[in-house]
Amino acid sequence: MEEWIKSIINSTSQSRAEKPPRINRVPSVLRDTKDYEKYCEPRFVSIGPYHYGKSNLHHVQKLKYRIANKFASNDQQQLKVLYDKLFEKIEEVKESYDNENLASEFDDNKKLAQMMLLDGCFVLYYIKSVVGEKTYKEDLEMKSHVITCVGQDLFLLENQ
Repeated sequence: MEEWIKSIINSTSQSRAEKPPRINRVPSVLRDTKDYEKYCEPRFVSIGPYHYGKSNLHHVQKLKYRIANKFASNDQQQLKVLYDKLFEKIEEVKESYDNENLASEFDDNKKLAQMMLLDGCFVLYYIKSVVGEKTYKEDLEMKSHVITCVGQDLFLLENQ
């Protein structure tokens, strides 16, 4: 009996070690509910590949380029170093997402790394602005209610 219990414990710990956690899409059973978009779809900013390129999020997507530049203090070399480090880990990044739900454009690792760099710079800059540094908040070019909504978008399950 003890061996049997040990085998259960060992099988659980092995399966966890083999499969890294993933950021999945919201299951279709929940997706089909009345207020799905309200609770699962970003309204202002997409982070990660699942909602990338949606037309209603285009304004902030364009802003991400300026924010990344400011984040790197207009230093092209610093952006390149950040990109290269991210690109080295891009396969691990891809494994964090459900591949069936990734857009085919992210088969290109360069495109995925570019998106992740822009998103990462934006999130860090956003946090810095919310902490209270006025200069950063002005650079976001957003009204206070939009800044609040962006914060809500950052906590959505699929928007990571």
